[in-house]
Amino acid sequence: MWASQTTKTTLLENILGYFIAAEPSPILLVQPSVEMAQAWSKERFNATCRDTPALRELVTEQKSRTSENTIQLKTFPGGNLAIIGSNAPAGLAGRPRRVVLLDEVDRYPASAGSEGDPVALAIRRTESFWNSVVYLTSTPTNKGTSRIENEYEQTDRRMWFVKCHKCQHEQTLKWSNVLWEKDKPEKAYYQCDECEARWSDEDRVQAIRGGKWIATEAFNGKRGYFLNGIYSPFKSKRGFVSRLHQMAQEFLESKKAAKSS
Repeated sequence: MWASQTTKTTLLENILGYFIAAEPSPILLVQPSVEMAQAWSKERFNATCRDTPALRELVTEQKSRTSENTIQLKTFPGGNLAIIGSNAPAGLAGRPRRVVLLDEVDRYPASAGSEGDPVALAIRRTESFWNSVVYLTSTPTNKGTSRIENEYEQTDRRMWFVKCHKCQHEQTLKWSNVLWEKDKPEKAYYQCDECEARWSDEDRVQAIRGGKWIATEAFNGKRGYFLNGIYSPFKSKRGFVSRLHQMAQEFLESKKAAKSS
């Protein structure tokens, strides 16, 4: 359960690359819609294969519609990758797959036609593999009805803990600790949970780089990972003095828009 722009789709691509190059397997990747599946294939997967020598040598180049490599079906020695939309019942109910990757599950329809929950349908395809792998990821939508929230609640709920550069207290990053003077979001800083030291944006990024995953519940067979937008390592957009400034400004603008609507 990760915020947008926190590399969750890049992680999916790396998992995919591993199961093509190191453990060739039949793979299913599900996007919210057929159109999004085709766009992901053209814009993300093809670029990943082009720029990664290990994959470029394995995935057959698409040459025609009759090729073994099409927009939604990629072949490689020892396996293949089917890229489908969650709104396509036929694709969800196809052949067995060892690896099932589900992207942006909160944007899936409640049912794939009359077939039922698309997440359940996709996961059912792994039943004949003892060593199956299922990966679900999404930015959460509405609390209480979010698919990814429900899935995360059933895991060991891992969170990325970081240390304060002043007192070394280990903590998770929370929005309530992002503070700024009234009407001065450009002076936003992060405040330590323990010693209340003020972290600059550089301090925040440094803490993130030195952090680690810690499970907050007992392991029950499912690993879950939570990451909010405060963990973003990316630099701020032009016009902002820091990423914290950008977060604060976007929060204020969102709050203003909500009041006026």
